[in-house]
Amino acid sequence: MSKNLLIYASGWENRAGKAIVKIRIKDEDNLRLLRYINETIDAKDRMEAEYEAFIHGLFNAYTLQAERVRFIFDNKEVVDLFNSKRIKNKLLKPMQDQVKKLIMGFKEVKVEYLEPIQEEVALAG
Repeated sequence: MSKNLLIYASGWENRAGKAIVKIRIKDEDNLRLLRYINETIDAKDRMEAEYEAFIHGLFNAYTLQAERVRFIFDNKEVVDLFNSKRIKNKLLKPMQDQVKKLIMGFKEVKVEYLEPIQEEVALAG
């Protein structure tokens, strides 16, 4: 297995207090599917759901012993937030702290934006 992973991740609010997290983890070298996660979680809003998707993805990448991880999200605002490393919403601060700790376990973590329809195809197949 490659030490480089490609992770398509998405989180969105499903109903009050609940959200769906979908994560598709592939070996970046041969694009072989390694894990697919589709879970309902507790989350107050979309940003919290997106952070949970990021955290779940990082944790799974760590258990797969990845060295480099490339995340793809369909929400430009989320990508900009993750890449800026600054957070205005104090309620998300503990999640950001958890992300920082998880990221330290990798040589490289990239977060990129992909148009929603393209990511939908990637998550499905």
